[in-house]
Amino acid sequence: MPEQILATNNLPTLHLGDNGEAVRLIQQLLVNFHGYSIQFNANFTQETLNAVKDFQGSHRLRVTGIVDRDTWRALGDKE
Repeated sequence: MPEQILATNNLPTLHLGDNGEAVRLIQQLLVNFHGYSIQFNANFTQETLNAVKDFQGSHRLRVTGIVDRDTWRALGDKE
């Protein structure tokens, strides 16, 4: 079973155009634990959206580009 690295209960739903530390956390998880090469800029840009969609598709999640509870959980599983 993968190691869960974050609790997902209080994490916000995020989408294109959002910004802030939660977006930076998404970017860090995508880069550090899932091998994506995107900027750490705390802005949910098209680049982040594309990475989120790719991640969702490769983890059998509904591909929406929206970081919801299921996406947060999957991001938090170290592979």
